[in-house]
Amino acid sequence: LKESLQKLEQMAATDPVTGLANRRRFNEVLQRYFEEAVRYGFDLTCCMCDLDHYKEFNDTFGHQVGDEILVSTADIISSSLRSSDVGGRYGGDEFVLLLPHTSVERALAVGQRIREELVIEGEKYGPMEHMLRLSMGISSLGTDRPESADELVALADRALYIAKDRGKDQVVVFAETRGGQMATTA
Repeated sequence: LKESLQKLEQMAATDPVTGLANRRRFNEVLQRYFEEAVRYGFDLTCCMCDLDHYKEFNDTFGHQVGDEILVSTADIISSSLRSSDVGGRYGGDEFVLLLPHTSVERALAVGQRIREELVIEGEKYGPMEHMLRLSMGISSLGTDRPESADELVALADRALYIAKDRGKDQVVVFAETRGGQMATTA
């Protein structure tokens, strides 16, 4: 009975396609990590990721290959994270990473590594009009000073949309300057 209960809890917290944390589980961990980071004064960085041209791959090769791409992306993300980090599927082809005790610079390095590995993974599908790529937005408690866990994610999401608007296949770090402009690192 105890083993069955543990299995049910695991299933309730995990995305069935990727094996990453589902959005509900991610939000639970996010809230706890945010409160701890504020209480103890350490940095917490959030990365929102979106697969560029995923719909084209799904439409060209079918949903089974689309799922393979999601699983491959999840594997790349998981292999890039420490045991204290959390990777989750946020919805569709969006992923989210939560990196405690991590500076923006370190998160940027993780994001670039994930992007580079995904490029290699995407090459196995052959030449297409658009290659499989990843856009990412990064926000940080230490740099951006969000007032809530939800705002930390929202800032990363805003940075992601800037990456998409600027042509995709890049990592954008959210930071507000005096004039309210966005500072980026690609």
